[in-house]
Amino acid sequence: KAFISAYGKKYVVINKIKYHNLLFFYDNKIKIFKDASDPFDKVVLKYLCLILDDLKFDIILFGTGENLKTMPEFLKKYLIEKKCNFEIMSTNSAFNTHNILLSEGRKLVSIVKLI
Repeated sequence: KAFISAYGKKYVVINKIKYHNLLFFYDNKIKIFKDASDPFDKVVLKYLCLILDDLKFDIILFGTGENLKTMPEFLKKYLIEKKCNFEIMSTNSAFNTHNILLSEGRKLVSIVKLI
C-alpha cells in the first residue's frame, strides 16, 4: 500500500520514493503531473473523470495547499451526480487522512498539491 512516510517543503515520500510534483493517488497507483500544481487544474480533472468512469471509490481527497481552496462548481455537480464522496482540506490534513483511510482499507483517490 502507498502510505505516506514523510513529507516536507515541496516533497512527499511514498514507498521510499520521493515525489516533487502534484500527487494523484488512486487504486494503489501514483500518477505525477509535472505541469500541474493545482488539484483543480484541467488536466488533473480530466484524468479524474477518466478513472471515475471505470472505478468506484469510497472517497476523493483534495489537498489544496496551505489554505483551503473552493472547488469549481462544475466539479462539485459532477461528483454529486456520480454519487462520489469528497473532502477538500489542507495538504497536511490530506496526507494524514490519506494514511488513516488506507490503514482502514478504504478505496480512495488523493489529489494533493505539495507545499
